[in-house]
Amino acid sequence: MRKVLIFVFYLLFGIFSSFGQTSETETTKVKMEIKTLYSFYNEYFKLFNQIPSSTNLKKLKMLQKKYCTISFYKKIPLLIEQQGADVFLKAQDSDIDYFKSLKIEKDLKSSEYLVTYFSNGLINERITISIHVQLIKQGNQYKINSVR
Repeated sequence: MRKVLIFVFYLLFGIFSSFGQTSETETTKVKMEIKTLYSFYNEYFKLFNQIPSSTNLKKLKMLQKKYCTISFYKKIPLLIEQQGADVFLKAQDSDIDYFKSLKIEKDLKSSEYLVTYFSNGLINERITISIHVQLIKQGNQYKINSVR
């Protein structure tokens, strides 16, 4: 009887320990993904709001290449053409102050992140811009795999 109790104890301990590790690992993953997105958007807003030049366009492309999967990076020009706007900001222009309202949270219904920020519309109208971003892990880095 004592051996059975010890076995049950170790079994339950193992089960509960694995639940704690899984949620802790998931929490760490989410934190790293959010940190990646904040880093990307911080740099992206700064570059996007500079006076357009060939140098700035090259820097934007380098930033996209750094943070996106190769397959998604190749789709960006077509997506911009189809949408008539920047795919990461869902806008044709932007203001560096919009970054102050940037919010990134895990979408609980999918494996995506919801990126939102406030933009100015017509006549002091405040508009919420929402972007769904999917990340995947490649090597030791999280990369943007799709934006919608």
